[in-house]
Amino acid sequence: MSTKKILKLLKKKLVYNIIIIPNSSSTKVKSCYIPFPLALIIIIFFIFNIYVFFGYSTQIWQLNAFRQDSMAKSNLISRLYAERHHVLPILEKNKTLSSELSQLVQEQTRLENTLSRIREKKGRSIFIASRGFFVRTEPYKLTSVSVTDGSVTALDILDHNLGELDNYIQVEKQAQNEFLNKMQSYEYGLDHMPSIWPVHSSIICDFGMRFHPIYHRYIAHLGLDIAASYGTPIAATADGVVSYAGWESGYGNLVKINHGNGLETRYGHNSRILVYVGEKVKKGQKIALAGATGDATGPHCHYEVRSHDTAINPVPYLRVH
Repeated sequence: MSTKKILKLLKKKLVYNIIIIPNSSSTKVKSCYIPFPLALIIIIFFIFNIYVFFGYSTQIWQLNAFRQDSMAKSNLISRLYAERHHVLPILEKNKTLSSELSQLVQEQTRLENTLSRIREKKGRSIFIASRGFFVRTEPYKLTSVSVTDGSVTALDILDHNLGELDNYIQVEKQAQNEFLNKMQSYEYGLDHMPSIWPVHSSIICDFGMRFHPIYHRYIAHLGLDIAASYGTPIAATADGVVSYAGWESGYGNLVKINHGNGLETRYGHNSRILVYVGEKVKKGQKIALAGATGDATGPHCHYEVRSHDTAINPVPYLRVH
């Protein structure tokens, strides 16, 4: 059915009158004829007002909801900005702690490397076992946060824990540094303590009084004579500085090495000297070649250990080989 037919039908079927009924019986009932176009306009106007009313009400409700949502988000943003000022120092503290923990790991590695070197050098195990001041009997424990106003957040707890961890790291760093310094000092002492054989061989003449094969009388022998064939390399028995390298009566070609703390070693009767005065030498470094210069009946190594220029028996300083 087309729109025109519907409109014609409405014109025929519908009567458009406005009836006015008075309150009193004396007044006549009045009626007013309304043309169809005007009635249609009135109906459309009425429907439009209903639509506008409900649409406006809906928009008012949506506007109020938007205002409430905007206010909630504004409060959230303000709270986030306030927390940001609290979070940034904690993040910076966490960054600092990460850096300090990394340094602590590096120091731990240095400790382990130093300890390994000491063990390789056969340092006294009593020193390694006595580091009880560094090994803790109990693990670190975090204390709880003190509550004053009852408004402790997870961020406050994190800040408190990071602060305590920072204190523990400082204590650990100090303990590690002290222990590392002790181990490095001990390692330095090991390196500068005569402890190896100048030549791997056997002792042919001990320290003490002996009947001299050349002078044919008893004379104090101030060192050890160690068997060595001509040209055998002679090694420094500890780190030190060459204090003398040349000829000396009785010793022939002589090398003296100062090891610090009043300790000195001497290597005599060499056929050739391989170091110079002032040279820093390492334990095990080749410093001369064995020979029979000076007062010697055959090639060998004369080895002395002196403490503050007093000759002492070298045997306690030699490792078993």
